[in-house]
Amino acid sequence: MVISQNMLKNFISPEKNIKDITLQHITEVESFKNFDNDPNIVVGFITNMKDHPNSDRLKICEVDVGLEKLQIICGAKNVKNNIFVIVAKIGSLLQGKFKIKKANIRGIESHGMICSLSELGIDEKFIDEEFKDGIYIISERCEVGESALERLSMTGFKMELGLTPNRGDLLSVLGYAYDLSAVTNQKVNLPNISLDDHLKKSNINVSIESDKCLKYHARILKNVNIKESPWWLKEALILNNIRPINNIVDITNYILIMYGTPLHTFDYDKFNGNEILVRNAKDGEKTKSLDGIERPLNNDDLVITENNRIIAIAGVMGSENTMISDKTNNIVLEAAYFDPESIRKTSKKLDLISESSVRFERGISYSRVDLGLNVATKLLIDLADADIFSGISTCVKNEFKAKKIEISEKYISKKIGKIFSKKEILNILYRLGYEIEEKNDKLICSPPDYRHDINEKIDLVEEIARVYGIDKLPAIPVQANYDGGLKYEQKRKRVLRNALSNLGFNEVVTYTLVDKNTKRDFPSFGNEVTVLMPMREDRSILRQSMYPGMLDVMEYNTKRKQNNIFLYEIGNVFSKKEEFEEISIIVKGKFNNNLLSKNNSDVDFFFIKAVLKRIGFILNVDLSIQESNSEEVYHPYQQAKIYFENEVIGHMGTFNPRLILKYDLKKVFGLTIKLSKILEKKKNMIFKNISKFPSISRDLSVIYPIEKSVKNLTDMISNTVKENLVEVKVFDVYKGESIHKGFKSISLRMTFNDSKKTLETSDVEKWMKKISHRLTHELGATLRG
Repeated sequence: MVISQNMLKNFISPEKNIKDITLQHITEVESFKNFDNDPNIVVGFITNMKDHPNSDRLKICEVDVGLEKLQIICGAKNVKNNIFVIVAKIGSLLQGKFKIKKANIRGIESHGMICSLSELGIDEKFIDEEFKDGIYIISERCEVGESALERLSMTGFKMELGLTPNRGDLLSVLGYAYDLSAVTNQKVNLPNISLDDHLKKSNINVSIESDKCLKYHARILKNVNIKESPWWLKEALILNNIRPINNIVDITNYILIMYGTPLHTFDYDKFNGNEILVRNAKDGEKTKSLDGIERPLNNDDLVITENNRIIAIAGVMGSENTMISDKTNNIVLEAAYFDPESIRKTSKKLDLISESSVRFERGISYSRVDLGLNVATKLLIDLADADIFSGISTCVKNEFKAKKIEISEKYISKKIGKIFSKKEILNILYRLGYEIEEKNDKLICSPPDYRHDINEKIDLVEEIARVYGIDKLPAIPVQANYDGGLKYEQKRKRVLRNALSNLGFNEVVTYTLVDKNTKRDFPSFGNEVTVLMPMREDRSILRQSMYPGMLDVMEYNTKRKQNNIFLYEIGNVFSKKEEFEEISIIVKGKFNNNLLSKNNSDVDFFFIKAVLKRIGFILNVDLSIQESNSEEVYHPYQQAKIYFENEVIGHMGTFNPRLILKYDLKKVFGLTIKLSKILEKKKNMIFKNISKFPSISRDLSVIYPIEKSVKNLTDMISNTVKENLVEVKVFDVYKGESIHKGFKSISLRMTFNDSKKTLETSDVEKWMKKISHRLTHELGATLRG
């Protein structure tokens, strides 16, 4: 929302330090610009014009600028005699950088410049076609020598407000003026509208069926003259990035930004009758909106109908069948109060967002509906030569009911940290437009009808604090007896993050809200939590897995030539009955990527298993895995469940090829672990002296059924030689011609050590015999020679 000095002074006297006041008491300021009123940019009148003797295109113009007449050379196609123009005299500065100097153009002196609108800094998209390639001709009669910038309303400040969604009241100049008046203790001046309704009484009947419309006004205006708007009206729209169209449309847009009252106009000659009905649409009904698109509707949508046909989607957009055209002669002017929630849903569903729908969604002023209608009517009389019927066709379904909030002086003083007297509180609230009833030591406050964001006691506290001035409040240090420091679980999470980062992983933070269809493809638990009013369909439920967001990140980076991607995320997942913290990891590409040594390895299932082992080591917990095929997110034969203390706490595997094809990816591996249990586990780290005696390694190859897990072998070896086994590794798995079908050859390397003595060969041979015996007799493995 843009507030200009020229617009604001219609209601209140702008303060010199307006930017500081706004920042400290009202809202953020996105941008602020002061337009200098250059006295050398004036209105001129071309009294004489002749051809340049040395050019076929240039003209020599004699321009009256008040105290003198200037000779100016001009090459614009539309320059002519007896027109009012904008003249930049010698010494003027256009757009703050282009200085006008005396010039000699093909042997003839030129003492200034006749300006186009683009040379004054106005965006070309807002300039009428007739002036885009030439100078601007002022259509109204002016006084020569007067300030051209004032004539064009291009003086004073232009301030863009940075609004939060709750402050819908600031989406108008009048709304801002009310807030400014509370801070500066001024009175807001509203226009006194007197209408000459000399025609007969309006014959339109208005009725409301739906509770989504509180009141509806319709006024007939006849013999309207559709033409170009005056510049002051255009400039107000341009400042708010609204393109001027014609006087009828521009007036309704002007009321929108000045008063915050959305209006709509219908071509009355296109009506089939005189009955306007506001109702809910019927399921399956359709209407073609002003943009030419046919819109499907249902019973949740509010519509305006005439003779049983839809002529507008209430609060969102009008229908094509009653659209204003250049041939329009009679119009119906609509002003209404629609339910904000209804408009929000319809606007979102139809993907139709307009300046009007935004204001209806955030809540407009109930009482200002009438004011906006009357000001617009007066402007239509003045600028479109309209005649009006006597009275307004009106239907009021429900009166607006102001909220009542009970609060005490003590509560306010305690929350703000400064003692406020009742007089001070009442003074601020009355300036803000509140109605107040005093009841014992309580104040029962009703906010004005344009403040839909005031719902609780704490909102009133914020109002008083900001108007009083946050900068004036005493700075009191918080008195707390809390010992600083991180919790045990937080420290372990920090250790985990640092360790993964050191391994080359990047942490990502993805959306908690995801598409409801993700439950089909990704791990889930319980009933999902659905957002009642999602902003977008792909953000409609709380996630039950972090994989969807992480795969989106991987896809995004892969498309930007990033081939080796190692990601992790720590975050919460949700169901209706549960919420817990997880860590998820996904990887693809090569690890140890070194262009010099070319010693690179593709990530695989065993890489992700090694990462799991590393996590267990970092957190000093024993994590184990067991083959599985229950998770559809993974390849059915390349996945496992993760166990901690005999309880499943996660899963890992190779992503299902059909799934990752949706993300245009190949060969992605991942794991997910519930963190809560392993983070809170307190287990002391046991340190041992490094053995000063040498270790001995032995290799053993066995033939083992394909369907059985190698873990059975490694567990058996560890249990057989508990104290002296340092490590057991699988260094080769082979399936080939010399191995019977249904079996695999597994090669294991065992490292032995004794911290008390040097091992003898006989000791190692004894352990190897025990291991071989148990593997063959208890697990059915066959030793390979």
